[in-house]
Amino acid sequence: MAIEIADLAQRHRDQYGDSYPEVVKHLYAAADAATRSGIPGRYGSTLQERLWSSFRGVEAKDLETVLKHFAEGAVMIDPHYPRPVMRGKEEIARGLRWAFSGMDSFSFRKLSYLQSPDGRRAAFEVATDHRLKVGQRLESTQTFVFDVGQEGLITRMQAYQPYGPHGMGGLVLGVTRLVQAVTGSR
Repeated sequence: MAIEIADLAQRHRDQYGDSYPEVVKHLYAAADAATRSGIPGRYGSTLQERLWSSFRGVEAKDLETVLKHFAEGAVMIDPHYPRPVMRGKEEIARGLRWAFSGMDSFSFRKLSYLQSPDGRRAAFEVATDHRLKVGQRLESTQTFVFDVGQEGLITRMQAYQPYGPHGMGGLVLGVTRLVQAVTGSR
């Protein structure tokens, strides 16, 4: 398992360089002690199964299924939403209703799963294949990091996208990549 995690971490470093989120780097560093199968929760299912059920709820556009996994005061952070930081189940529900109204379909394919030894933090790397109601297909990879309270409910969920840096840093990186592509240098 340590070799698989090290390979995955190296693949991300190669693909995203220093722009990959620090929190995900820390999860990889701690992954040797974690388990892919998860730690049994209060309902007998593993943390991985319970968290993945929230993704299935999004795919089914089943607000109740998604929300049952969140604590009352949970925080959901996702830059794809009009309010990227949603605090509490009501704001999370409002954000999900907005997302459900604009999407024809959601699809998540699990690429990897990491979990802290104490079962209080986990992350999924997923491949998405969503379709807007206007027909546009949206494909990308994303990483979702979860904090879980003692009750086994999500207290914080944050989505990370593999987009490069913005602003001047993004401009410099884009020009550098263009020059390297044209000149064949690395």
